[in-house]
Order: sequence, then structure tokens, then C-alpha cells
Amino acid sequence: MQKLRCVVLLTFFFAIPIVAQTVRGRVTLQGESTALPGVTVSIDEMGLTTVTDADGRYSLTLPASRRGQAKITASLQGFTTRSATIDTSGNVTQDFVLRPSFGQEITVGSRAINAEQEKAVPIDVIPREQIEISPSSETNQIIEKVAA
Repeated sequence: MQKLRCVVLLTFFFAIPIVAQTVRGRVTLQGESTALPGVTVSIDEMGLTTVTDADGRYSLTLPASRRGQAKITASLQGFTTRSATIDTSGNVTQDFVLRPSFGQEITVGSRAINAEQEKAVPIDVIPREQIEISPSSETNQIIEKVAA
């Protein structure tokens, strides 16, 4: 009977590490609880990647042999990338809140011959203060009044 208990305990002790751990969570928009579908969530050092569903939820299954900490990242084009360090020794819930990323530089142009002459268009730079003090609330009206 004593040997049977010992065998059962040893079997249980060694079976625990075989169970795979799961990292779950939800990705939402900053300031709201609006779900963000299509966000790529990854743990690069383990080669694991998934994409959030329509409710902004994701799930990654970690290898059973993995222990310690890992860096998990959530990224979506047009939003700031967020990262967190998680403990991979058990099931983990890691939520992310992303915010829109402004200030991305986009260059539009042409390398065609004589394109310089075709794209010569006047450009007005309108400071924010000037837009804010404009009496109109519609964008087209503001531009007409300020740029005139």
C-alpha cells in the first residue's frame, strides 16, 4: 500500500509539468472597452503568434517544457505596439490596451520623368490655433476661411 501511494505521488508530481500552459487575454482600444480584432499577439522567443478574434480575444498555448519569463507583444498597424513580461510557469491572463499612433510619416510621390512640373501644387500650412479659433465647425468651411 505504501509503495502504491509513492507511485501515485511520483506519477502526479511528474505529470504536472507535462500539462501545457495557456496565455489568454483581450485587446481593447484605449479609453473604451471596444474590442480590437486582427491584432497580432506574439511571443517571439518561442515562435508563437496568433491574431485576436472579433471580440479582441486571443489564446496562445505554451510548450509544456517552458518555464520562466517571456515577453509578449500586441501590435496592429496604426496603433502603438505594447509589450509585457509574463511568467510562463502557469496559465496567464494578459490584457492589452492599444491607442492610435499619430505622426506616422507617409511620403507620396512619383519618380517619373518631368513629374516635378506636374506635381507643383500650392500648399498651405494652417496652425492648430488658427483652426481652433475659426468660427466654423465644418472642415471645408474652416479651410475656406483660413486659407483665403
